[in-house]
Amino acid sequence: MKGRYLIYIVLSLGLIIFCALWVLSESKNKTYEDYLSRVIADKAAISSLPTYTSEMIEVVLENGTISKSQANELMKSFWELYLEIQDLEGFAIQLGELEKDNVSNHAQSVVYEFHSYMINLQASIDKEEILLTGQQKNDLDHMKKQLQSYSMAVTDQFKFAISVMDHPVGYYQSYLDLGVTNDYWVMLLESYEEVTIIN
Repeated sequence: MKGRYLIYIVLSLGLIIFCALWVLSESKNKTYEDYLSRVIADKAAISSLPTYTSEMIEVVLENGTISKSQANELMKSFWELYLEIQDLEGFAIQLGELEKDNVSNHAQSVVYEFHSYMINLQASIDKEEILLTGQQKNDLDHMKKQLQSYSMAVTDQFKFAISVMDHPVGYYQSYLDLGVTNDYWVMLLESYEEVTIIN
């Protein structure tokens, strides 16, 4: 009889220990997922950059001139967009959402080229502002069209597209609730790639 009770006690203790370890493991996983969901929701703010940057270019094209500060702002916007795409792609690869060998980086390359172009343009501005040449207008118009295609990709993929001035009500919480397990952000990256290849 004592042996049977001892077995029950050992099995009960084993079950309690197993349950405690499982709860701890699940809690750690949930904390990890919550953290990643927050980071990804923050990173998804790249959805505002194409619209913001294309609107800046539109102003420059309408005026027919560009100032050093405008060129600098455009340069920074392209760099920020480049880094955000890079970070999201890194997350997607680490989490197994994208295969490293299948990531083409077309969007990243194009945005980096735009950034480099703005570095060179800014360096060539030796006064308050300069008149745009025909070629510069064509180049900026091409950038604007590419950014507008990214904005359309955002509209297609996101329930709440981020406005330039502020986030729509419910944006952050909505994407935070979707969490890292939802692939909305991976689909955005794929859409960026798709429209980059087309254009």
